[in-house]
Amino acid sequence: MERVRVESSNIHSVSHNRRRNTMTITFRPKEGQPHKTAAVYRYTPVTHEQAEALVNADSVGGHFAKHFRYNKDVAYKKVR
Repeated sequence: MERVRVESSNIHSVSHNRRRNTMTITFRPKEGQPHKTAAVYRYTPVTHEQAEALVNADSVGGHFAKHFRYNKDVAYKKVR
């Protein structure tokens, strides 16, 4: 999945790499900070279907918190 912008107060965009089963999330920078300061995290393993569900969720932030933030089966690493 190419990078998709989402409607969320905290998440700017989401992308997914099927071959690596990784999802990359770019968070919105803190208010008043330039976009280049936005945090970027990579999550794995995440299926394409899981990434699609996040992008299409009514509440992207709520879905992220419920299915990824505290999920011990999904590892994450800060990329930037």
